[in-house]
Amino acid sequence: MDDLLRQLLGLCEVDAEVHALREQLDLYPKMLAEFDRQETDANSKLDRTRKAFEKARDLRKGSELEVASRRERIAKYQAQLNQVKTNKEFEAIKEEIKAVEGKIEELDLAGLEALEQEDSGLASVATQEEALQEFLAEASAERKRISEQLSTKTEQLADRAAEHDRLLVQLPEDFREPYALLDEKYPGSALALIVDGSCAGCSMTLVAQRTAEVKRGTVGVRCDNCSRILYDSSMLESGQGTTP
Repeated sequence: MDDLLRQLLGLCEVDAEVHALREQLDLYPKMLAEFDRQETDANSKLDRTRKAFEKARDLRKGSELEVASRRERIAKYQAQLNQVKTNKEFEAIKEEIKAVEGKIEELDLAGLEALEQEDSGLASVATQEEALQEFLAEASAERKRISEQLSTKTEQLADRAAEHDRLLVQLPEDFREPYALLDEKYPGSALALIVDGSCAGCSMTLVAQRTAEVKRGTVGVRCDNCSRILYDSSMLESGQGTTP
């Protein structure tokens, strides 16, 4: 293999690693932010469930207090029945008792509905609290793993970036800027293999002249469509390769 092609392929391989590491490092903050969002959402949902439970509990307690108060009122009315002197007074008190009993039935029904909501809410609170604790434990472990990966991959990136600089300066001067521009445009993919007469980078069929130039071992031939630097598998298997 031509030394220049070997340099270009080696640099391209290093740059592919550099770009992959940068993508991974860019992804980690997003992953951490997603954990924060999920935790916030879970806490908000739990807070709403707790408030609904508390509302149902307060409603049930309020109904019970109202029922107790109205039962006391009925007891007073019944005591008054023994003291009335006319049928009109007797019937009036009986009507009051009937009205209060009707209200007690309404309050009992409302209390039962509130109790069902309270029981359901309490179960939901317990379920969500358990799910939140499980999530927090998993998120904590994942945050620790991400922190370790950040440290490791940051070191790897620094190493690969230094290797990129070392290899780039070894290229002939007239290849450095074109390669750098291609790597910026096609991260880690500045070179493209010719496959069945086409550029593997953009899939465009190459003109015969380009294919012939590459097969002759010319290093630095560019794809007319995407401008990637082309090479052929035969160049990897032999010692051929010349610069244009």
